[in-house]
Amino acid sequence: MYTKTGKILLGDNNGSSNISDDRKKILIAEDDPSVMEFLVEVFNEKFMCLTASNGKDAYKLFRQQQVLSLITDIYMPEMDGLQLIQKVRSYSGKIPIFVISGANKKYLTFARKAGANKIFEKPFEIEDLMTNLSALQ
Repeated sequence: MYTKTGKILLGDNNGSSNISDDRKKILIAEDDPSVMEFLVEVFNEKFMCLTASNGKDAYKLFRQQQVLSLITDIYMPEMDGLQLIQKVRSYSGKIPIFVISGANKKYLTFARKAGANKIFEKPFEIEDLMTNLSALQ
């Protein structure tokens, strides 16, 4: 199961149905299609990836689905990652939030103050993010 721009699709990346999927859900908010595709490819084996290309759609999905964690970029259209983190934190103080971004240090500091648990500056080691996510299961 993964989503494209906030729409949830049943099935895996090759389109086959997999309704009895027991993987934990993670929400990925990223506006760069190539980064989004890469993250889904990496995490789809262990996690059910819900995706949104902007913060507004990500927050809508977050409210509709129970997710293990949020992975978000900072710079996105409609609602940026800082606003998304603040809204998610005001709704649920417990969900782990990971930021992956090429934003400058000022914005990364704001992200931490807004409630991000861990910041990964682009480029980052995907194994580090996988280790943090795997520790949540």
